Amino acid sequence: MSLSSLQNKISEAFTKKFSEKSSETVVKNAEKTVEAGIGDATKVIGEKTSQKLTTETIKLSKDALSKGKLSSLMNVSFVEDAVVKEVVSKTGDLTSKDAVKMIEQANKKYAEKTPELVALKYRSMSESPFAFDRATDYLFVSNVQGSKQLQTKVKIPIAQDIHLENFGTYKTGEGKVAFGINDFDEAVVAPYTWDLARVGSSIRLAAKQNGLSEKEGKELVEIFAKDYVDGLKKFQEKTDKVSEPLTKSKTFGKHVEKTIKTSEEASQKDFVKELTKDGKFIFNDKIRPISPEVKKEIEAGIKAYAKGRPEGADFFKIKDSAFIIAGKGSLGRERYVVLLEGAGKGKKEQVVLELKEAVQPNSINALGKQTGNQAQRVIDATKNFQPSSDPFLGVTRMNGKDFFVREVSPSNNKVPIEKLNTFSEFKDYVESVALVVSKAHATSGKTNEIISDVGSKKELAEKIGDFSQSYLDKVQDYFKEFKKANK
Repeated sequence: MSLSSLQNKISEAFTKKFSEKSSETVVKNAEKTVEAGIGDATKVIGEKTSQKLTTETIKLSKDALSKGKLSSLMNVSFVEDAVVKEVVSKTGDLTSKDAVKMIEQANKKYAEKTPELVALKYRSMSESPFAFDRATDYLFVSNVQGSKQLQTKVKIPIAQDIHLENFGTYKTGEGKVAFGINDFDEAVVAPYTWDLARVGSSIRLAAKQNGLSEKEGKELVEIFAKDYVDGLKKFQEKTDKVSEPLTKSKTFGKHVEKTIKTSEEASQKDFVKELTKDGKFIFNDKIRPISPEVKKEIEAGIKAYAKGRPEGADFFKIKDSAFIIAGKGSLGRERYVVLLEGAGKGKKEQVVLELKEAVQPNSINALGKQTGNQAQRVIDATKNFQPSSDPFLGVTRMNGKDFFVREVSPSNNKVPIEKLNTFSEFKDYVESVALVVSKAHATSGKTNEIISDVGSKKELAEKIGDFSQSYLDKVQDYFKEFKKANK
């Protein structure tokens, strides 16, 4: 029997299964033989109570992939999210066309609900390979988990999606401005090497976008890897520093220092004035109006969040709420801003909170489904990686979905990556990022294990350098295919 015939029969079986009225329809004994080098007889479809591909079918697809047949399998109607995310991600062998398929699957539910936001995301992704990479962390995960050179038994809490624009300033509970990782939507427990590979790949993409040579990009990754090890050793010796925020009193480059200074000088009053007028948000391309029904959901969400907080009910009186468009990878999720009364006239300026929908992380198929409240997962990671962080951090639920809550502050700023146009400027920023990542990993309490696992600085630099070079090439191919498919 040919592979084509097998595909058709499997497709017919699944079509029949899905057309049944009962969700517990059983499709039995569909035993097929794959010729053309695929292998021996494989039991493909067994008893199943849900509309998901069976383990046996996934195994078949893996066999097909090993023989270079995934592209043809991708055209079969039954091959959906389970194959794209389960099979491809576990092999790390992702072709450009497969990547486009994964992008479509990742955005499918959002495209049905908010097509205009997905269209905006796609336009943003089309700007450059660096922008594309920011919005497709799941492609990175599918590659990094298949990388043999980055495999390790040392697993720790990681931020995971730490491309270069996911670092920035934040105000501590004591009112100081610190610099660190600022996005934890994808935070999980995983190999520490994933964080290093994500940063390294981002360095290569950003450096190329900014006009630096391939040699300079490679050297920047090496500097990052070596400085990361030096940072670990620093926190190994001074464990008391691990729990302290990294402020301008610490060693940072000029670009980070400048960003911290800008954040320190920012005015909350002026910030709110820019966003609102007469107690209402000013609508623009980023802030959009919402329906009265959604406003009621937000009011209930804020009320649930505020229970037990020390500020009191009057503080959380809502003056206005709106939808906000921000980020790239999370475009399509629900995300709102809320203007609060604060403590009243003459006591405290008004406060702006953000409510952002939290979902399963991109690593779900590599690491398994994350249990519990997804918003709490994000908040726990934030508190772990940002010592003395935003005092308004919290969680709530709206319409059956998890949301995390945080303050929107003028103290939250980033280093403008696009302005790092020389090697020395880029190096200055990379050194600061290395310090932040080493400190983040030191919070795991496994600093000794990581240092032992790393080996020499040279060895780590070579591993991260090799992966980042390979992924740079892949992302550029993915990007070209994506633009071709979305003309």
